[in-house]
Amino acid sequence: MFQYEPIYSDFGPIDLGQTFAFCKTVESMLREEGEVTQYCSTNAYSRSNAAYLMGAFQIIVLRKNPEQAWRPFQQLPMPFITFRDASPGACSYKCTILHCLCAIYKAIQLEWFSYDSFDVSSYNNYSQMENGDINWIIPGKLMAFSSPSLQPRDEEGYRTFTPEDYVPHFLNFGVKTVIKLDGTDYDPSRFKRNRIEHIDLSFRHMNLPPQNIYLAFIEAVEERNDAIAVHCKSGLGKTGMMIGLYAMKHYDITAQEFIAWCRICRPGSIIGPQQDFLIDMEARCKNMKKKQDLLSVNTPKHYNDRRRFSSTSPAKIKGYTFSSLAVTTLNTPYHKKSSASTTPAKWQNSLSPSPSAFRGSLTPILPSPSPFSYSKYYAPYLNKIKTNYNIV
Repeated sequence: MFQYEPIYSDFGPIDLGQTFAFCKTVESMLREEGEVTQYCSTNAYSRSNAAYLMGAFQIIVLRKNPEQAWRPFQQLPMPFITFRDASPGACSYKCTILHCLCAIYKAIQLEWFSYDSFDVSSYNNYSQMENGDINWIIPGKLMAFSSPSLQPRDEEGYRTFTPEDYVPHFLNFGVKTVIKLDGTDYDPSRFKRNRIEHIDLSFRHMNLPPQNIYLAFIEAVEERNDAIAVHCKSGLGKTGMMIGLYAMKHYDITAQEFIAWCRICRPGSIIGPQQDFLIDMEARCKNMKKKQDLLSVNTPKHYNDRRRFSSTSPAKIKGYTFSSLAVTTLNTPYHKKSSASTTPAKWQNSLSPSPSAFRGSLTPILPSPSPFSYSKYYAPYLNKIKTNYNIV
C-alpha cells in the first residue's frame, strides 16, 4: 500500500521512500512474474499519484527521460489533476506530474538520489516526528528538520526532540551547523556547547525573506564545507524556500524542479506565496555568479507585503502493449545500474511496499479506448499490483 499523508489540502506527490519501494516492488514482480498491472481508484488524487509512480519507475529503473516517461499519459482522454501546496486555502501554483518526473531525473543527474545506495530504512525512520522529522534535501549539504522543542515531551505527552536530542544524529550525518529561520525560542548554546555552530536568520512567520536574510543564508552555506541542518517552525515552508534559493544558484535545477523535488523528499514543503517567489527568483539566483553580484539582486517588490548512470550488461525484462482490458508482452532491454554511488549513505519515509487488495471498485489507471504501444525501450508495469492510496 502506497499512501500519501496530507497536511491540509495537499495530496501528493508520493514521497521518496514510497517511490523507491514502488520501484523495487515492480522490478521484482516483473522479473518473477513477467506481467504486472497496477490498479488504483477512480479518485483524481489517486490517479495522479499512480501516474507519478509509473513515470518515476521508468526514469529510475528503465532510465527513460521525463518526456519519454510522460508521453503515454498524454494520450489518455481523462486529464490528470495537478499537485498543490499544503496550505488550507486556494493555491495559485500548479505542480504537475511532469514537474515531478523532471525532478526525479534531475536528482539522479545531480547524484542527489541513487537507486542502488538509497537507504530507505533510514529515510523512513528519520522522517517520523518521533525520530526527529529530518530529511536530506541536498544530500551531504543541506537537510531540513522541524524546530527543536524546549522539553522532551509536549503538553500531551508525545515525544519531541530537543537540541540535545538532535546533536548525536547531526554529528552522525556530518552536520556541523544549524541555521534557524523560525521556531521555538530555544537557547542556541544547547547546540554550540555540543560542537554545532548556530546561525539565527529568523524572519516573521510566513513572510518571504528580505534581501539581507536570503543573501546571508546563501553566503553562510557557501562558506561552509560541512553539512548544514536548516529549520523554521515545521521545517516545510521557509526551510524549503531558502534551500531552493541556494540550489537554484549552485545547481542546474529550475524552480519547478526544485519545488517538486523538495516535496518528494519532504512532503508539504514550500507553501503559498513561497512557490511564486521561487519561480520569480529563479533567473536572479542563476545570475548570482559572484559574491558582489548578490548585492544587486532585490526581492521582487510585490512580495514584500505578502504572508504567508552508467549502465552495465543489459538483462531482459518484459514490456507491454496496453488496451483498456488487456496487456500483451514484448521484449524490452532492461539496464541494471552500477552499484557505485557518491550519494551519502545516511538518508532518511516509505511505507511497506507490500501490495494490498483495494477495498472497493477497481479500475485500471491507464484505461485507453484503443491499444497503444510503448516504444521498444519502454517497460511499463501494469498488472498484479493492486494499490490502495487511501485518499478521500
